[in-house]
Amino acid sequence: AGASALTGFTNTTTVTLTQNSFADNCVDSSVTANYSNDGGTTWGGDVIYSSASPNIAWTLSSGDGTKTVSGKTRDIRGNVRTMSPA
Repeated sequence: AGASALTGFTNTTTVTLTQNSFADNCVDSSVTANYSNDGGTTWGGDVIYSSASPNIAWTLSSGDGTKTVSGKTRDIRGNVRTMSPA
């Protein structure tokens, strides 16, 4: 199952991402996520999932227009799952 995406408008490059759609049946700290503004060519640093604090601040690329944030998760066994906007 991939992550779902909400679309909207903002006048700032800082947005909040909510990490919850990949958390089913996982233990906190057993899932690491990475996010990308460029379709996965480059990735931000590891973000450890925490059910107590599932929101993270993310900086979008600058400029006007549609933005897409890609994501991937890695579980404790090394399984990688790519997330894409719905």
